[in-house]
Amino acid sequence: MSNFQALNNNKHKKLKIKTDASYAHAAKSHVVPLSVFELSQAQADYPIVFIKDAQTGQFHLVALVGLEPNENLFCHVDGWQAEYIPMQLRGYPLALTSSIENADNQIVAIDINASEVNESEGEALFINGGQQSELLANKIELMSQFSAQVPATQRFVERLVNNELISPQALTITTNKGKEINLTGLYIVDENKINKLAAETFSALKDEHLLAPIYACMFSLQRISRLINLS
Repeated sequence: MSNFQALNNNKHKKLKIKTDASYAHAAKSHVVPLSVFELSQAQADYPIVFIKDAQTGQFHLVALVGLEPNENLFCHVDGWQAEYIPMQLRGYPLALTSSIENADNQIVAIDINASEVNESEGEALFINGGQQSELLANKIELMSQFSAQVPATQRFVERLVNNELISPQALTITTNKGKEINLTGLYIVDENKINKLAAETFSALKDEHLLAPIYACMFSLQRISRLINLS
């Protein structure tokens, strides 16, 4: 079980992080959150879909990495089975989280229970008596970048929802092992609705530079075959 603690250059001065090319911490995740700015690269490896929060009704942009819950077909002992690795995966075992004292203030946290975290093997988080190592600085920069992209991602999803361009999609898939799987709870950019957009609305989406990510979502659905091949 994860155990995130606020990172402290005194308390955690001896910690190191081992490289895990398989990203095994995500082995039980069949979806991975994406930023709208990742779509141009992610579309080459993953089906890009939307999932709906049952409690809030909010849609989230994700890469589909498994055909069933608790399954990640890209996790492998030989390494992650795709060229592009989503930003959120690359930040682990670190994360940006809200401070208890001030919800608007983000702090760096580390999952102390992560298998990558130890005091003897890997790259140090702190050097020279408490300074950030290059590894730590790079991970913080990556997480900060992803966090800064969240509002744009939310606006992208909201524009799709407000223009009724997202539709539920149920799929029945037969794996290479002959197992039939019914995929439910997923939403996709509806190509038919895109084609029926009023010229004014289409032009507005173009002016907002949203057509490229929209088409990336649509084209990415061809990557379902990649999941079948990995299953």
